[in-house]
Amino acid sequence: MPRGVVVAVTAQALVLAYGGLVHMTQIAGEWPPYPWAPAWLAAYFTSLTVLDPLAAWLLLDQRRAGLHLAVWVDGCGRRPRMPRSTRLPGEVLSWP
Repeated sequence: MPRGVVVAVTAQALVLAYGGLVHMTQIAGEWPPYPWAPAWLAAYFTSLTVLDPLAAWLLLDQRRAGLHLAVWVDGCGRRPRMPRSTRLPGEVLSWP
């Protein structure tokens, strides 16, 4: 595997492992975790306690499933961005 790919995969795995630790700390600190969040978002964040480290391990084990899981985990919490040409004028100011 090219060195750049190894560096990128390792960096992503470290970020995912760190994220898993953060979610474990949140769960250990208070119950229910994320009291400020709607139930669906709290459930998503809580599931990352398992999914983040799993994706990190699968990535480091060079499995395709790790790449798919990492992309899914990373992309679930984000609103998809529309190209600037399809945005309404108010959306340009309200969403970076």
